[in-house]
This record gives sequence, structure tokens and C-alpha cells, in this order.
Amino acid sequence: MSKIHDVIYPAIFTQEEGGVWSVEFPDIKNAVTQGDSVEDAYRMAVELLSAMVFDDIKARKELPKPSEVAKISHADNEFVTLVSSRVAAVSASESYVRVNCTLPEWMKTEAAAANIDFSKTLQEGLREKLGIDR
Repeated sequence: MSKIHDVIYPAIFTQEEGGVWSVEFPDIKNAVTQGDSVEDAYRMAVELLSAMVFDDIKARKELPKPSEVAKISHADNEFVTLVSSRVAAVSASESYVRVNCTLPEWMKTEAAAANIDFSKTLQEGLREKLGIDR
């Protein structure tokens, strides 16, 4: 079953020379991005956070504990805010495997003639049997 994680981490937004905004997640190593505006930088931060957390979940790494926003120091040209993302944990572990299946020859012939995708049909049948609605 799919399990959605709401992931929220503080980020430091810094206004750089030329109006560009850089974003750093102090709790996540090497998590830095930027945007041409605050809005653009925020979108990039959400994308970066999603990708990095997805990679950690996929690698079965424990996610770092988020710092408290009030305890993060920042300069005058910076502000600290929370960035939120939703990550589906199931997609990290949803690798596909080959399964051998036996069925009557006539059924294979009929299904092939009807252009039925065997993998898709087996997945749909298993989802129905298991009560999985995704």
C-alpha cells in the first residue's frame, strides 16, 4: 500500500547580489538550490526536498530530525521558513520483478489476439484480490 509522508524541514532563504534567492536546508547535507524570485526559489526548494527525501527513503536511510525554526540563526538578508513536501514511500520500494505464470494455451492465444497486456492484467487482478485501490 502507498504510504504518503508529509515532510517538513526548515530552509534558509538568502537574497544574493543581483536579486537571486538561494535556499539551504541546514538539516540535509548538500541540499542547496536557488531561484530568480522568492516564489521560484520556494518551488525549487520543494522540488529539491522531495528528491532528496525520496532518495533517502529509497536507500532506507533514516531521515534527519528537522531543527526548530526559532533556533536557526540567520543574517539580515536571510529568512527562515518551513518547506513542505509529500513523498510517496511506496514509489521508493516499488521495483518490478519478473513473474512466471501458467495458463491454458487457448487463453494465451485469445488474450494475445485481443492485445491484452499480461503484466497489466495480472497487476489489476492482484490489486483487486488484495483490496489495493491504486
